[in-house]
Amino acid sequence: FSAWNTAADGSGTAYAGGASYPFSAAVTLYAQWTAGPLVSVLTYTGPTTAAPGASITLSATLKTAAGASISNRTISFTLNGATKSATTNSSGVASVKTTAPAKAETYPITVAFAGDITHAAASTSATLTVSIATSLIYLGPTNAAAGASITLSAWLHTGFLTPVTGKTVTFT
Repeated sequence: FSAWNTAADGSGTAYAGGASYPFSAAVTLYAQWTAGPLVSVLTYTGPTTAAPGASITLSATLKTAAGASISNRTISFTLNGATKSATTNSSGVASVKTTAPAKAETYPITVAFAGDITHAAASTSATLTVSIATSLIYLGPTNAAAGASITLSAWLHTGFLTPVTGKTVTFT
C-alpha cells in the first residue's frame, strides 16, 4: 500500500495513508499499491568436489518463488577470490567454466544475482572440496596357517602413483 486516491488509476487527488482528512461530502477513495520485485530463488547446481587443477563448470538456476525460470539475467560466481559471470538461459541456468584451485582443501563458492526492478536480489553458497584421488593396494599375504603371525601391508598412492604419507590405513 502506498496511498489513497480519488481516481482508481491514481490520476486524482492523493491522500497519504494513516492521515486524517476532513471531507465535507462523501468521497470515494481507491487504495494505491506499489508493486515490489518478485522473490527470486537462486540454487547452486554445480560440482562440490574436484581434483586439484581440474576443469570444472560452476552452475546455478534462477527461478521465481513460484518456480518459473528467470532468463536473461546475470549471475556471478566467486571461487577462490576470482569472480566470473554468466547470463541465465531460457531454463534459468547460468554456468561458467573455471579451474579448481591447485591446493587440496575446501573453498567457498558464492553465487549472486544483483536483482532488478522485476526480480529481487538473491544469493546462495556452496563448498568445493578439492582433494587428491587416492588408491590403496594391499601388499600383504592373502592366506596364512591358523595361528601364524603375518604382516599386513598396503600402498596408498595418488592417481599419479605418488605415495601418500601421514595417513592412517585400517585393516579389518
